[in-house]
Amino acid sequence: MTDLGPKASADNTVVDTPAAPAPEPNKTNNPTTTTSTTAAAKPETTTSATSTSTATSATTAPTKDTTPAAAATTTTAAAPAPSTQPSKKADDNDPTTHIKQCLTSLVYWEKPVHSGAVLAGLLGALVLTQYYSVLQLGAAFFTLVTGINLLYVNAHKQGQRFFSGKSTDQLSHPHSQRFKDTYIPRDRVVKSAQLAVDVIEAVVQQVTKLVLIEDTWRSAWAVGIAYFVWTLATYVATKYLVGVFIVGVFSVPRVYSQHKQVIDSQVAQHSQRAKDLAEQYGSVASTKAKELYNQAMASVSKKKSE
Repeated sequence: MTDLGPKASADNTVVDTPAAPAPEPNKTNNPTTTTSTTAAAKPETTTSATSTSTATSATTAPTKDTTPAAAATTTTAAAPAPSTQPSKKADDNDPTTHIKQCLTSLVYWEKPVHSGAVLAGLLGALVLTQYYSVLQLGAAFFTLVTGINLLYVNAHKQGQRFFSGKSTDQLSHPHSQRFKDTYIPRDRVVKSAQLAVDVIEAVVQQVTKLVLIEDTWRSAWAVGIAYFVWTLATYVATKYLVGVFIVGVFSVPRVYSQHKQVIDSQVAQHSQRAKDLAEQYGSVASTKAKELYNQAMASVSKKKSE
């Protein structure tokens, strides 16, 4: 026990030596205890103060540095918004662009269910019109729809009478709300008419450009395709040609998009070869025509001299 006391006192003197000035404000009767407590409290307060000051400085410094970056990111994120918004409005206001987008989504099968339904409907209508007239189809459609509704409405009323015990005046019609609806709104009719006029105008402009030879090669291709269809229509029925055209419209663009590089290289190669042959034989034909013209003029001059 006598050995443990000096060690503790020695430890206390070692701990208390760096905080010797601390006991001056605390004038108590027990200097050893006050110095030990104040010495233990002082370093903790100073270290906590320094740690809190460093923590606050560390937290405030990044905020000063990060605020410009945040502002930069907000400005960069908000920058593309004004550029994309007008383009959407322009596309919405242009009916021709809207129709092109719809047709492109159909023929490229962007929505397979929608494209498949349209293709099946077109082919089904083509097959039905081959065996039945339009009048027969219209009468059959009206008969089926009206007959089914006749059974449904009467079954609905009889069910209300037997299961709910309603009288004849209390029976409700299942289609009563549809009788009040407007099926042909005027604004929709005006919009559809404007859209139809715009589409017809665009088609007429393209046909006019082909007929008046705005581009020689486009007009030449159009003449070749028209002559091919004209010749083929004399041997094949029109409905078969329309069916082949529909299937081609829904299949060729999809195949082209999948094998675009190969097809473009082959088309470019053959088109360049066709241009070279056309220029070669065109020059030969022009020289031959000049020779014949010179011979004809020479023979005419000889006859006049005689």
